[in-house]
Amino acid sequence: MTKPFRQASLASTKPHKFNNPGVILITIFDNSQPKAHSAILKYRSLYFRNELTNINRDKNNIKTVNLNDVTIQQFEIIIKYIYGGIVSLEDLDTLFVFDLMVITCEFLFEELAKRLETYLIETKASWLRLHFSKVFQKSFQNNKFQELQNWCNDIIVKHPEKFFESENFTSIQENASISLIKRDDLQMEEVKIWKHIIKWGIAQNPGLSSDPKNWSNDNFLTIKTTLQNCLPFIRFFQISSEDVNDYLQPYRRMLDENLWDDIFKKCLSPNRPISTVILPPRVVLTQTLPPRTTEPFSKIINEAQAAEITSWIDKKADTDGFTPASFWNLCDRQTNLIVVVKVKDTDEILGGRVKNPEYAIYCSSNCGPVFGGRNCDLVIYNSINECWNVQSAYEKRIRNVAYYSGGFSYFSVDEYEIFQLNKKS
Repeated sequence: MTKPFRQASLASTKPHKFNNPGVILITIFDNSQPKAHSAILKYRSLYFRNELTNINRDKNNIKTVNLNDVTIQQFEIIIKYIYGGIVSLEDLDTLFVFDLMVITCEFLFEELAKRLETYLIETKASWLRLHFSKVFQKSFQNNKFQELQNWCNDIIVKHPEKFFESENFTSIQENASISLIKRDDLQMEEVKIWKHIIKWGIAQNPGLSSDPKNWSNDNFLTIKTTLQNCLPFIRFFQISSEDVNDYLQPYRRMLDENLWDDIFKKCLSPNRPISTVILPPRVVLTQTLPPRTTEPFSKIINEAQAAEITSWIDKKADTDGFTPASFWNLCDRQTNLIVVVKVKDTDEILGGRVKNPEYAIYCSSNCGPVFGGRNCDLVIYNSINECWNVQSAYEKRIRNVAYYSGGFSYFSVDEYEIFQLNKKS
């Protein structure tokens, strides 16, 4: 059971008398208009204090605040927090909690946002990993999420190639780039970091040629201005002389004259003193092999089956229970998934990949995994005791058993596991 959050500062707040609390209407996501007291919102929230100051009352002496990105459920939790200082996360979907964290930060409820951030890191790390792109992007849109930023960067610095070489790298925010290149433990050669930062800087200036040979003096000044906050974290003196000649020299006009002179001096005479501060080399992490374990690869499949599947698998996800919410928390918007199902009281193992995109997993709020699109060849409902199979989209029946009229067979499962696949090289 999740312990409710109680606002620490509320207990020390002196009672406040409201002579005329007033009423406001708040228009939210579904056009509902719940009511609240303006004096209480202004007293408890700097955000609402600022908003209400600039809103005039209507003929009925009512102010209306538009919060079109907030759902009624989110607003109810925020109102309970405003009035009582308590938030319960019991039975709340992880995505809902994440979005609630973002919203409460926007409303300047920093204490609550920080508690939600800590809760997600400590109890929902698997969900954060499966939705890493969203988590990374949102965490750097607001510098209040320092713990999440560090959590994301702790993952990236160990295997930065996937991040820096991704299609989305050039669209990340400047503070995200800086947070990574300033890390001592970033596991990448300095010259590669330099090349990626140059690529990012060029992408911020549409129309700028990727070849510095075609740049004018104004172009060099532009890219220097774009990267002015990044350049102090590049460890120029950890780049080999050969790479300096190949990859720094073409951009020397965007570097300060004194810096370039010192880089050149160091290339010619490594022991010669210079005036520029030399940043230390990055720390190379020593990979510690995990201890040998007898824990099986899977609770469902045997070693022979595991050997076949291992070459496909990028990561395995625990199902965290059999509710539809648990399944979709892990699998929503994920690709290349395989679900392996163990049928109760039998040796059957059900699993497979849907090759035709038209018949991929069907989304339903009442179900977990559904194979066969709307035709529903295999369905796992709310309970693992409510599963059924019918031949429709697949060439063969997924279960070769007796079935009722209409072609349906009902069964239960002990458990199922989810794997994400890599393309074979």
